[in-house]
Amino acid sequence: MGREAVSREPIDPEALDHGYTRYLIAKKSVDDRALNRRVLADLCRVMPAGAWRVLEIGAGLGTMVARLLEWQVVTAGEYTLVDVDRQLLRDSRTWLSQWATARGLPTELLPDGLRLGDLRVRLVEAELGSYLEAVIRHRSIS
Repeated sequence: MGREAVSREPIDPEALDHGYTRYLIAKKSVDDRALNRRVLADLCRVMPAGAWRVLEIGAGLGTMVARLLEWQVVTAGEYTLVDVDRQLLRDSRTWLSQWATARGLPTELLPDGLRLGDLRVRLVEAELGSYLEAVIRHRSIS
């Protein structure tokens, strides 16, 4: 967790021209500085070792998963990004892929997201309630 984020955003403006996407990219460095590191340290202390399963609601561009990977807080497992904005999720796939490639992190595009090193990132367009209903329904069938 002691690694600081390095500002090396490999952004292709042609690929990411959605207004809200540009806004989220622009404010990432501010968010990095504003993150409460004590809360992050407490989270790291109480989380079990190994591959995590993370569900991020209102995930936007996916900057938090990038941040957690860069700081080596999360290195493996499954990270699900849920957002209602379809275009933003498409842009997050592009942005995360560019971000990882610029850092030499192996990247593989998947039908429902991408793999960043040992972390599978799922991109889900849904509101929280409908997403949870679908998960519960799927588990009761299995």
